[in-house]
Amino acid sequence: MACLFSFKVPSFNWRIYFPYTLCARKAHDYIQVEKLLREMLQKGSITEVEFNKIDALNR
Repeated sequence: MACLFSFKVPSFNWRIYFPYTLCARKAHDYIQVEKLLREMLQKGSITEVEFNKIDALNR
């Protein structure tokens, strides 16, 4: 039996409908990286100079 309704459903592009999602994800990633870097700095895994360089690149 043939389908009565023959039409294409457009693909859903979430970036168009939810542009703030990308921005929120980037902000969340930045916060997570900053927490990790601060922990590494406190434990002595990286120096303050390295911390500042990585933090500047992350922004």
